[in-house]
Amino acid sequence: MDKKTIRRKFVNLTGREDLIYSDGRDDGADFFLAAGQKFIDRQFGGPDADGTIMARAFKELAAGEIGGVFTHCRAIKHVWIADATARTELEKKDFDWLQDSYAKPVDELTQGCPLYWSPIIMRTHPPPEHLTLAELDVIMGYAEFILGSQHMYHGVMVMPPCDAAYMLEVQGLFYTYDFNLMDEDEENFWTYNHPDLFLQAGIYRMESFMRNSEGMKDALGDLKVQLAGIDMDFVEQQMVDKGQMGG
Repeated sequence: MDKKTIRRKFVNLTGREDLIYSDGRDDGADFFLAAGQKFIDRQFGGPDADGTIMARAFKELAAGEIGGVFTHCRAIKHVWIADATARTELEKKDFDWLQDSYAKPVDELTQGCPLYWSPIIMRTHPPPEHLTLAELDVIMGYAEFILGSQHMYHGVMVMPPCDAAYMLEVQGLFYTYDFNLMDEDEENFWTYNHPDLFLQAGIYRMESFMRNSEGMKDALGDLKVQLAGIDMDFVEQQMVDKGQMGG
């Protein structure tokens, strides 16, 4: 189902016609639907998450750069670096280890093909948009990434700094494409493959905001049963992969 159809079905099921305008545009329904989407996204993951629910983010790095930032990430699992000749998985290190091992200012470090990565601590306090120019100048030599709207981003730092252009690939758990950002005729993974569960999740989140404990209980009970079935499909896929590897 596309976004507009999902929204209309949601208000039909809940009786909350006040959550859309007469022409079908959103007047509050999308808030609950987007919250429901995040809820069902978070039901899947963990150490055995497979390719079905993983995603990949890419960023071009130029010589001298030490990492990249991206949005909608839940957890980073693997980081790769590639150029025209090779593609290599980087070794994960603690952020403190990278800082200790590459303690000089970035422009004084010896460049090379990156070998290591770490999730980066991006937040400054206060955020950059609330710092003066003088304060920003002070931290420029210490903060690897200085971004406004920091809450929107995750990031990875790689070391040593790139000695040429590379493609950075981050594999991990990402939230499904934000329902609020979709066009009216657009679909995503949940609205296309499991629109019934998407709607149930939106109803569950609406009931939770309305503090309707009985409604929450009813919506969550069936939703968990249906989500368990999807999880079993993921397990079956993992078992096939392991069987082939054990060959």
